[in-house]
Amino acid sequence: MVEYCDDEEQKKQLMSITMQKINKHVMHIYASEVVEHMYDLGTMREKKQLIHSFYGNLFLILQENKSKSIRKLIKEKPMLKDSVVEKLESLSHKFIEKGLIRHTIVQAILYDYFSISTDEQQLELLTLLTENFPALLGSKPGLKVACGLFAIASSKDRRAIIKLVKPLVEEMSTNQVSSLFLLYVSLTLDDTVMSRKSVVNTLVKTYQDIKEDKSATILYSCLLTGIEHPVRNAITKTKLKALMQNYKKTTSKKEESVRRKEIMINLADEIAEHMEKDLVEQLCSSKPFVVVSLIYYFIEQNEGEDFMDTLYRTLEKQITSYKDSNKIPVVAHASVHRLIKELIVDEINMKKEDPSRDLHFTEAICKILKKDIDTHLIERSVFLLATIAQNEESKHMLTKDEIPKKSIKDAMKKASNQTGLRLLNTFMYGKKKADKPQEN
Repeated sequence: MVEYCDDEEQKKQLMSITMQKINKHVMHIYASEVVEHMYDLGTMREKKQLIHSFYGNLFLILQENKSKSIRKLIKEKPMLKDSVVEKLESLSHKFIEKGLIRHTIVQAILYDYFSISTDEQQLELLTLLTENFPALLGSKPGLKVACGLFAIASSKDRRAIIKLVKPLVEEMSTNQVSSLFLLYVSLTLDDTVMSRKSVVNTLVKTYQDIKEDKSATILYSCLLTGIEHPVRNAITKTKLKALMQNYKKTTSKKEESVRRKEIMINLADEIAEHMEKDLVEQLCSSKPFVVVSLIYYFIEQNEGEDFMDTLYRTLEKQITSYKDSNKIPVVAHASVHRLIKELIVDEINMKKEDPSRDLHFTEAICKILKKDIDTHLIERSVFLLATIAQNEESKHMLTKDEIPKKSIKDAMKKASNQTGLRLLNTFMYGKKKADKPQEN
């Protein structure tokens, strides 16, 4: 009725009737499905009203204070915390006992409880939920609870959770919520042997089948780069916030980069093998998240020599420009030069953190550009030259003999866009204060 009702007043009446006895409805085998469906169909405001209606007298307080959430109410009125926690604890335990945690409205309430409960109460919640853990992964609030509980879980509890998840990895990897839990598990589980056997090995086997899936793309990309350095635009801030829930509170002892290196060897090589077959297409894609992540991983770990050699040869190949149908090097392509520039900046930042690092990637790109410097001066790849010349760590790779001022002036007569040339001239010859390279 709610789904097909066009009368807003009737919708409000139906919602009101449901909210009056929502605690009773949600415990009923059939009525609970109706409540869940109404929750799915509701606006954000209606969803909050449905959730708050579970809280009895607290609902009136929430309405009076116009609080957006239980967490905000507790912050505004800390004296209510004990009574609120007691109410939510009772509700949460009842839902778990009745086997209702698969409902997203219940997961939202569990998150309310988890977010304000004590460490002891969270551990108790973990004990109650361990056997039904995958059922939590149906919504973002459920994901936040799952990630938070996994972060504080003991080694024994983590093994129990992984055992439940293992048969579901392929299915979970293409779901926008549960795929993020696989990512969280892989990057926080110290037992990297278990991570490989239970999660990563399945992802290796299924890569070819699921590589086009959006959720799988995010999963592969972030496994390669890590949670704290996600590939630009591959993961939304909302999803990242869910993943970072209690991330710093984790019982894991190893550094994330160490864990990632230990679990990613097979997966990185498998992805690289498939990427080499159509590398130009992957690089020129509008969403090249996985290939960029793979290159980033090999730069960071100083590995993948064969793949990187293939990449450098590919960047020198000629392709047809979309703008004027002329042949241009792959590295000068509109999309490719941007991602290469980002990777150059990433490697330079790595060197700033660890001065002993070598700039192998930046040096290789610089050599490619210098092989046909006149072409790159009039193409978009001139921004790569400007980025290299701008940074103290890399500017020695370009000399004034290699790019004399006259060459830049001559290129300005031919180039359709002179912004990159002006920046390069500034960084190499210092006529005016240099700005960070920006493209139109």
